[in-house]
Amino acid sequence: MKKTILFSAAAIAAVGMGMSAAKEASASTNDQVPLYRLYNPNSGEHFYTTSYYEAQVDYDAGWNIEGVGWQTPSSGDPVYRLFNPNARDAGSHYYTMSSYEASHLQSLGWIWENNQKALFYSGGSTPVYVDYNPNDGGHNYTTSRFEADNLIKAGWKYDALAMHATGAGNQDGAKIHPVVIAPAPEPAPVTTAEKDNAVETAKQYQSIGFNMSRQRMIDQLKYEGFGDGDAQYGADNAGIDWNANALAAARTYSGSPFNMSKSAIYDQLVSEYGEKFTPGQAQYAIDHL
Repeated sequence: MKKTILFSAAAIAAVGMGMSAAKEASASTNDQVPLYRLYNPNSGEHFYTTSYYEAQVDYDAGWNIEGVGWQTPSSGDPVYRLFNPNARDAGSHYYTMSSYEASHLQSLGWIWENNQKALFYSGGSTPVYVDYNPNDGGHNYTTSRFEADNLIKAGWKYDALAMHATGAGNQDGAKIHPVVIAPAPEPAPVTTAEKDNAVETAKQYQSIGFNMSRQRMIDQLKYEGFGDGDAQYGADNAGIDWNANALAAARTYSGSPFNMSKSAIYDQLVSEYGEKFTPGQAQYAIDHL
């Protein structure tokens, strides 16, 4: 599907990761953070996150968890992630080490995610390559030279050094081995002055289709670094209809590829390991399927 491009994809490829990833930062390999790599079989997009919860939410929404793309340092050169709300294909997310480029894209309508903070960091001695698909605007990042070479043979462009990692992931060319995702670390406490930021972050997750329950939204905001009170305030003041979210989640589970029964959907909606909706919200969803 063709998308509305707010900023030239070719220009992004030329200006972004290639020019801004110039130097390799030193980093301790004893303090590594796994960067999970996911794939959307509907849009063809690869997605990268250090957030266990975000990876799980995407998995629940139908994405494939391909494994750990690579190991990132806990500090180093910042890497930012932006989201294009007008794109619905492989070019909807973009990663850059340039705060100038991120700011420019934001001025054009992109959402600068993670409160304009680094999503992860570049550093170490393992090269991470980026290739660009001129057909859908997507970018693929990998530590595998084999995978990058195969993409170029298939018609992808650019093929440049994007950043560095402290270690490779569990990729073997384009083949990714299954992994067990480790629990997310406890977030550092923040002050209640960030209540407004918590509200805006909750609104962003809602706007991009994360039909979370109130509890899962609170969990996600806490993972992003908000304190308990700020996270609850953000969830409660973002104007979210939790019944509507429960119904949207139920419709996802009732359709392909899940095709779950109403009883199984109800259990998934209320489960503490699932969606964490209240029994009343789950029943509303079942009644309105």
